[in-house]
Amino acid sequence: MFDFRSFCDSQGIPNITAGEHHHASHGWINTHCPFCNSLNWQLGFNLETGHFSCWVCGGHSVVETVQKLSRGASFHSAKQTVEEFQVAGGAGRSHIRKRNDILKAPVGLEPLPAAHRQYLKERQYDPQHLCNMWDAQGIANVANKWRWRICVPIYDQNGKAVAYTGRTISKIASPRWLTSSKEELRGDPRAMLYGVHKVPNDTILIVEGPGDVWRLGPGAVATLGTDWSQEQGQILRGYARRFIMFDPEKKAQQQATKLANWLSGFPGQTSIITNIDSDPGGMDDKTVRQLRKEIRM
Repeated sequence: MFDFRSFCDSQGIPNITAGEHHHASHGWINTHCPFCNSLNWQLGFNLETGHFSCWVCGGHSVVETVQKLSRGASFHSAKQTVEEFQVAGGAGRSHIRKRNDILKAPVGLEPLPAAHRQYLKERQYDPQHLCNMWDAQGIANVANKWRWRICVPIYDQNGKAVAYTGRTISKIASPRWLTSSKEELRGDPRAMLYGVHKVPNDTILIVEGPGDVWRLGPGAVATLGTDWSQEQGQILRGYARRFIMFDPEKKAQQQATKLANWLSGFPGQTSIITNIDSDPGGMDDKTVRQLRKEIRM
């Protein structure tokens, strides 16, 4: 692993870590990007994976980054520098929470029970379709936090299950949606986008919750709330046509605008869909078909 911090210190290159600036996240070291000449700590080095990524211009290899930061160094000398600053394991790995190798499934998970199926039917969802398309299962009267919930796995872009999320069918249980805790999941919780493994092309429809994704179908992804993260944004920016459709409430629309403004700094098209009267999960089939046709999803 390349010891980026030691390299920066040896070259007098300014660098920061989480808590010093909003562009620096936990598990990253940031500096000013020499590729796009940003002076706002946009270039980050991931202490767990050993890769560089800029909020503005994207990913860069370690050697080309060292070459740029060294100002005038040849590719050969930059490669030698990278070899000189190699350390065993991850540089700064002690500052990173160890990821689980195996996702912990909620206790009591079983094929979708009758009560859960009835709940879905009353809300105009097809229970069997959710089982087939989204791997829906359920938990009944089990003595844990997941009791009486419809549960689905959250997959990453590679189709690897990284967490579970579940919707209560109880009228009194709180919260309505529950997601695996940091100790239970696999991967970075800030980078999770529900439904991202089902996006078939370069068009993506960004909504708040899994129920919205179930209604809108493949191509829709949920940020799991309105408080989207820049890790999620980094994934979303990779799609050429981005449509944001958060709930019509004022706070949700404010967050949609912030996300659109952030994504608009990257190549591609970003639009906000605002002409809806209810949350996307409450749309009827005819409206969904019309929307998918209009945005060519």
